[in-house]
Amino acid sequence: MPTLDRLVAVVAGGAGAVGGGIVAALLDAGATVVVASREESRLDVLRDGIGGADRLLGLVGDVADPGDAPRVRDEVVGTVGPPDAVIAAIGGWSSGPQLADLPIADWDAILARNLRTHQVVASTYIPLLRGRPGATYGVIVGDTATAPVAGAGAVSVTAAAELMAARALGLEEHEAGVQVLALVLGPVASRSRPAGKEGMLTARDVGEVVVRRLAARRGESTAGLTQILDLPDGAAARRDGSAS
Repeated sequence: MPTLDRLVAVVAGGAGAVGGGIVAALLDAGATVVVASREESRLDVLRDGIGGADRLLGLVGDVADPGDAPRVRDEVVGTVGPPDAVIAAIGGWSSGPQLADLPIADWDAILARNLRTHQVVASTYIPLLRGRPGATYGVIVGDTATAPVAGAGAVSVTAAAELMAARALGLEEHEAGVQVLALVLGPVASRSRPAGKEGMLTARDVGEVVVRRLAARRGESTAGLTQILDLPDGAAARRDGSAS
């Protein structure tokens, strides 16, 4: 794996199952990693399960709250400096009634958790990335963005919107040198789902793809438009995927 010494990365959702794999890979590559969580106990679990914890800055805070996110951002900058990369591994799965039968309160909750949060993180951190050589903003998107699942219509809608938001951000931010990276994932084997099908993508696979992409971007002063990696399985991740 390439090295990311002196790189500062913020992983929103880094205390989660997939986010934890990304954090571990970044730390192993030598990066300094910042993770915020609403619960100190989740940060403790993360620290206990990975190496390189001396380069992990765990902050108690809510990156999804427009009132608290700027405070967390300012603490990041004041402690380790502005980030070189931000990875948003946020959102969650939800299944239940068919879309036309979904109560509007549930619809609002899913959109807030899976879409509004992405907007809060992007608007909080992308201004810090502008003009930084090799700056990358990455998002994790479920493959329901292009292949909807019955009973998970609202999740499919938000995934499609997240992917379009990544495309829009890439179009808008490339002149400022920010590369937008979207990783489109199917089911992932992780600490919350340790038993998966043979060859299934793992959280660590996802992290290693992120490391390779960040290493390839280091020192670049310009960026292309959104890079979309469709990683349906572990084999694709280990090949580092292909932009599509």
